[in-house]
Amino acid sequence: MWRNGGCHIFRSLWDRAGHWAQTDGDWRQAEAAFRRAYDLEPGRFAYCLGTALNFLHRCEEALPILFAHAQTHDADSMSWFQVAIARERTGDVAGTVVAYKRAIELNPDYALALKQAYPPAV
Repeated sequence: MWRNGGCHIFRSLWDRAGHWAQTDGDWRQAEAAFRRAYDLEPGRFAYCLGTALNFLHRCEEALPILFAHAQTHDADSMSWFQVAIARERTGDVAGTVVAYKRAIELNPDYALALKQAYPPAV
């Protein structure tokens, strides 16, 4: 009984520790904590880990985690926005556009995605 219940407690604690580090701007510590949670339950913590990897500019590592998550676990605008960031930083221009458009389709009022997808003319 402890083993199953304990696993849930540990996942939640690692996730919470990751969010505390994220709030403090310590993305290395956030990534380490989110990775521990992800190792225990990949589907639930993929977004947090992938986002931390994006902030650390480890986008090649983040992209498959985020893309799988966006497709299968949580197809929301924020997930697709993080996919777009990873694709942009890895040089996948066409994939970036597709991901931003998907984020906007899911939430037409997502201002950050709109700003990235349609920057003001200079």
